[in-house]
Amino acid sequence: MPEALLVAQRSIRIVEHIPRVARIGVALALGAALAGANDAAGWERLLAFPKMVLWKPPRGYSEAELGRIILRRVKSWNERQFLSLWDRVPPSHSKEQTPVSAILADSQAGVDDSWLPRHLRGMFAADGAPTDKEVKRAEHLGSQGLYGKSIRALNAVELVQPSESTAASLRALHPVAELPPAPLHTPQLIPAVTERQAAKAIRSFSLGSAAGPSGLSFLHLAELAAAGGSNLLTHLSTVLTSIAQGRVAEEAKPLVFGARLFALRKARG
Repeated sequence: MPEALLVAQRSIRIVEHIPRVARIGVALALGAALAGANDAAGWERLLAFPKMVLWKPPRGYSEAELGRIILRRVKSWNERQFLSLWDRVPPSHSKEQTPVSAILADSQAGVDDSWLPRHLRGMFAADGAPTDKEVKRAEHLGSQGLYGKSIRALNAVELVQPSESTAASLRALHPVAELPPAPLHTPQLIPAVTERQAAKAIRSFSLGSAAGPSGLSFLHLAELAAAGGSNLLTHLSTVLTSIAQGRVAEEAKPLVFGARLFALRKARG
């Protein structure tokens, strides 16, 4: 396997939907990865699975073609050709934003949002033009019916480029606090998560819920769980129980409980 931190740090576009033809194969492979998450190496494989198997090709494919591509990756994964799979993964996609001119003809005039559902109108800000990437992302989200996210993409707050000075500023604004005392309990006192509870949790999230650092979203889990033919929910509930009971390998805890932090430019800097 490639180094776990290297996999976690690489920003990779993951397919929004898993093609139907590939869902059972992906569910079986992911279920096996979940079942193997009982040591540091197993957790590393689990967290690397989406980026190595479900990354989005740079050009468009039909659903059937994309399904065949993913199934070939699943075959390589099952054969434990991890380094070969990682070598095919594209580099991190650029987050640079190139401004476009006059996307909003008159930024003070606002935007015609009468075409949107009534409860989403009035969400546009009229204080500047969105960028090329923001417009493309908004169109993509709108095509999936995620209107709220589409509008927010056009109103995205500027991200601060990562640097040592940015990190120092954030530490000054948010100093490290002492950890609160943890309650004393034994894992046996925390009940196991059932398959029904796992399925209900998946259904409780909206379709537009963001994925975690691994790239696996709740929509992916919902599609795979509905495909049948695998023990995905069984293995998922076991992993959730391990997390709830604190039975995660020490080496894997920074990856399992970690998160990506993004600095937003605000009035205070």
